[in-house]
Amino acid sequence: MRVIFTGGGTGGHVSPALAIAEIIKAHYPGCEVMFIGRKDGPENAPIKNAGYKLYTVDISGLRRSLSIKNLIALFKIPFSIKTAGRYIDEFKPDLIIGTGGYVSYPALHCGIKKGIPTVIHESNAYPGLVTKVLGKRCNTVLLGMEAAKDGLKRGTNAIFVGNPVRREFYKISKSLARESLGISENEIYVISFGGSGGAEKLNKVIANLMLDGYGKSIVHLHATGNKYYSSMIQEYPKLKRGKMRLVPFINDMHLHLAAADIAITRSGAMTVAELCASKTPSILIPSPNVAANHQFKNAESLSKLGAAVTVTEESVNKERLKIEIEKLIANKQLLRDMEKKLAALAAHRTDAAVIKAINETLKQHKNNSAIQ
Repeated sequence: MRVIFTGGGTGGHVSPALAIAEIIKAHYPGCEVMFIGRKDGPENAPIKNAGYKLYTVDISGLRRSLSIKNLIALFKIPFSIKTAGRYIDEFKPDLIIGTGGYVSYPALHCGIKKGIPTVIHESNAYPGLVTKVLGKRCNTVLLGMEAAKDGLKRGTNAIFVGNPVRREFYKISKSLARESLGISENEIYVISFGGSGGAEKLNKVIANLMLDGYGKSIVHLHATGNKYYSSMIQEYPKLKRGKMRLVPFINDMHLHLAAADIAITRSGAMTVAELCASKTPSILIPSPNVAANHQFKNAESLSKLGAAVTVTEESVNKERLKIEIEKLIANKQLLRDMEKKLAALAAHRTDAAVIKAINETLKQHKNNSAIQ
């Protein structure tokens, strides 16, 4: 079998693609996989690191306000569709799977036009634009959260499968991860990040928290996002090295989440799934700049169960974060209870659900083709 994956714009669109690719390759030995991503997208790095073939299209997202950049983005669409079509003709896939972001539109559009089975995986509680536009025309929409079904057009073939997470997030133990990173038993390890692209407000709040040196036994690693790193290091040169340190991006996220006592992060659907898989207690700061406030809903789903702490962006500051961190590290039993609740939420059965849905999609497409 030959499968094309397409998605990007953020790491939250790439992560499920990598996880589903892993699932398919485990069930279809010899399966060939390629990815179509965004030209110069930093979120493509994990795809390359995983050893997959990656081809790109030059496409930009539309802004919510009137802008000359929107005209440029619209101008790029037909060219990106033509490029994606050429990749599809050369690779001859049996299946195309999109995982969101505007970059997934060209390949999915071409796949539908060419009569190739097409599937979208929607990870969030509120469907993204590509899912809403193309979902009904695709063979199947796989839902990471059941609530997303309410945002789809009537007649869309939607199946709840959960949000798949790469196996590496489940496999490594906390002790082995800490040993690998050089974190001692008596140190509290905190990691923080504002999504794959970073978040300017969180960067400044967390940098100021780190400058306070808020605990002698605390090791804190914060990812600023590539576009903010240079300016942040210029503004906070003391955080270039040491136990309180800024980095542009956290590589081997599975390793750092496994080692961490606490994660401070946004609450995108894939981040939430990875926190559950790695059983990492967290302080979640939902982004307010997302459709239907879905990040707050994601965070609330954990905090209501006592599996995370939610702090709104409006109320976040270094003092509030320091209080929340101190509450958690002062109560080891609370952290252990959070870990147990997260483990119970982890979607261990997602693999089987994904394969079942894909097999049914391929079978139905074959039957429809035979009738035609």
